[in-house]
Amino acid sequence: PLQLSTRDAPLDVPRRELTVLAGLAEAKGTPVSKDRLLDLVYGAGSETDEKVIEVYVSRLRKRLAAHGVTIRVIRGIGYALVTDAS
Repeated sequence: PLQLSTRDAPLDVPRRELTVLAGLAEAKGTPVSKDRLLDLVYGAGSETDEKVIEVYVSRLRKRLAAHGVTIRVIRGIGYALVTDAS
């Protein structure tokens, strides 16, 4: 796992989850589709089931909840990253 620093403490985050988080962070609160996140993690044209993104997001939500970071589902669109500062 790679280490991500927060205000409170470092977090160990697996590479693929970190890629999902980076994709959401780069969007700055704008929704990102599951397909886009799949492309970021596995490359364009991957045939990986998009449910894997749901698993990564679920794990990230658990890791980040105590640090004021929320990943919201935008129904029919994808996910958006929301922080206490947003």
